[in-house]
Amino acid sequence: LELLRKDSAGNYQVITVPKQMFQISKLNDYGTSIDAPDTYLNLASPTTAENLRLNVRVDNTKCHADIQDAAITTGDVLTYSGVCGFLKYSNLNQPVRISFIASHLRDFARFSFTVVKGNGSQNPGASQSGYVNSSVGLYALGSGVFKHDFLVSQLIGTCPQAAFAESLYVTSLATNGSRRLQEYDASDLNAFALSNS
Repeated sequence: LELLRKDSAGNYQVITVPKQMFQISKLNDYGTSIDAPDTYLNLASPTTAENLRLNVRVDNTKCHADIQDAAITTGDVLTYSGVCGFLKYSNLNQPVRISFIASHLRDFARFSFTVVKGNGSQNPGASQSGYVNSSVGLYALGSGVFKHDFLVSQLIGTCPQAAFAESLYVTSLATNGSRRLQEYDASDLNAFALSNS
């Protein structure tokens, strides 16, 4: 990548610019740029550069999104919400597991996971977003699954029983140079309810 200017004869000439003009993405934070290291540059002087050398990755891999059924632990038994979506609890300190898969084969993706109770109140701890390659907020990433065990009381608040909607959107970081390729994104929806009767 180099910057050109037309001279008086109509020929393009390479412009030497301050080397910090050339930027690359910050590792593990693709939305933030940093100065390109000298090894990426054709330096004209210690402080100026003529061009930036970079590798282009062609990656047509689609993202994957899967919200797993919520589960409640009673004693040592884990019961899943299943097709009907109901979990029965007997005390407010029972753990409820919320888990999901947000992935990309080479980790070039971000995710947004939202848990909404009833008519729209959002649980700030249960709703998280970040990169697919590491644990985020309360959710630990292990064997490709993000998961956390919440107490019933943390989810239902002042309600004696409650229903929850879960939404997951995985955003591909792929671009064609002028737009992000959203056709490689993935999403999933799920729901469950906590009942004491």
